[in-house]
Amino acid sequence: MPDRGIFMTSSEPAGEIIDKGESPYPLERMKPSQEKDKVKAGRANPKGTRCLYVADDICTALAEIRPWLGSKITLYLFKIIKDLQIVDCSQDKSTLICINGEPEPSKREERVWADINRAFSRPVSRYDFKKEYLPTQKIAMFFKKKGFDGLKYKSSVEKGANYVFFDLDVAEPIKEKSFVYNTKHIDFDFEQINY
Repeated sequence: MPDRGIFMTSSEPAGEIIDKGESPYPLERMKPSQEKDKVKAGRANPKGTRCLYVADDICTALAEIRPWLGSKITLYLFKIIKDLQIVDCSQDKSTLICINGEPEPSKREERVWADINRAFSRPVSRYDFKKEYLPTQKIAMFFKKKGFDGLKYKSSVEKGANYVFFDLDVAEPIKEKSFVYNTKHIDFDFEQINY
């Protein structure tokens, strides 16, 4: 678990304009809706199932929402308020190549965890995300059923890690630690994939 707090963002419009700039989004808007029919499917949760998605550093939290140029982003520091059991899927260190026979069990296990991390980290198409999220949702709901409080996986857009908490009340936003950011610059890098 991160030792300095966790960060959550919202790219919805910031609050009303005040003299010193934009005000952060209200606290109650930083967690998913209480109404199940308004809860969208996510990387770890099926539609209607509430989960709290956070990151362990500011840049990761801001980048994970994929803001557009000029968008305003509200960021809150959250404090974890109880001990948690988290499945750490972020150990993506496997480069298993099998030439002759089966690899030893520890290498196979390492490869499975690396594949799970890649599944959670991989960007998905905005047009077909419901289908693409099904495998990670099933894995996350399995961890939840086994009594875990959440999971950790690497970000694909920044250097930090993301956390998903199954119980929204394990972390509380700190009102005095809320900020509004303006998206000033976005980097893209392209690679041709057909020849």
